[in-house]
Amino acid sequence: MSTMQYEDEQVTMDEKSVEHREPLLPSPVLASDSTTVKSPYKNYLFVFINGAATVAVVFLNKIVFADTQLRNLQITTAAYHFLTTFVVLLIASKPISSDLYSPLFTARRLPLPVVAPICTLFTLFLILNNLSLTLNPTSFFQLAKILTVPSVILFNYLFFHKSVSRYKLGVVAVACVGVGLASGAGVRSNPLGTIVAILAFTSTALYQIWIGRMLDRKVEGVEIGAPVLLMNQTGVSMCVLVCLVPFLDTMPNFATVPWSSIVAMILAGFAAALINLSQFLIIGSTSVLTFNIIGITKTVLILIMGWYVEGKVLGLLDVVGVTMAISGSFMYAQAKN
Repeated sequence: MSTMQYEDEQVTMDEKSVEHREPLLPSPVLASDSTTVKSPYKNYLFVFINGAATVAVVFLNKIVFADTQLRNLQITTAAYHFLTTFVVLLIASKPISSDLYSPLFTARRLPLPVVAPICTLFTLFLILNNLSLTLNPTSFFQLAKILTVPSVILFNYLFFHKSVSRYKLGVVAVACVGVGLASGAGVRSNPLGTIVAILAFTSTALYQIWIGRMLDRKVEGVEIGAPVLLMNQTGVSMCVLVCLVPFLDTMPNFATVPWSSIVAMILAGFAAALINLSQFLIIGSTSVLTFNIIGITKTVLILIMGWYVEGKVLGLLDVVGVTMAISGSFMYAQAKN
């Protein structure tokens, strides 16, 4: 998702690495220099693509992993999502036409020791989020992901001695209390699902922190750039996962798998690729605040849709908890800006 690359998507890289960096992605230029990615209409398009793809990939993966046979294809599914992301980025690095559209970025190969650590975190991030979505209701999965924000604050303080203001800590506490209220007021999980959810948002936090540190580096005197980094890590991670498939996955009898599940699996891969690419375009052409607000909005939409699909009847604590969680995350995004 996979899911999760996608999403959510709330960008919680440390402030210095985000605010003092050049835009992550060069603006594609059309035949006329007056039309670039910074056009507000294109920004709206990228936001729409990112939001729609995120909502789609969550529910598509739910359909996929609802099948008992496909549920045993966690590694294969992750490798497929890496493949689709790599292919989309490869296409984006090539000019569609020399007269119409220049490539979005220039692809280049990074040394393996440079990308190995982030490939490890990226692989854990994707597999654990997919597994969390499989084992938990959609509502619990989304609420748990909000804890990525305080996790980033904690890890930055423990490992890099970076602190935040009391105001930021306060609004993060509001978000965490809101998650606790909503989780304890009717959003049910199970011991294994809860453990996996904790590991999922922990790996997400570490992955996002490492992205920020990697993008501050230069390799052979050249800045890495987000698309180049993603393209390299998806390529390496895909190769690693393919080697693990024979040992960790159980191949299904596809003749007995419903066509709806197979179609959902195919579509989820392309949705995951769109999430990654649109994420870079949004950050590069707008701001981190914009992307955080988009992430919060997506969380609200997915929660509402998840509760509707699951037929959940909301209680007062559900409403109060979700309101606090979303409000705290929104205020934190404003404070970061």
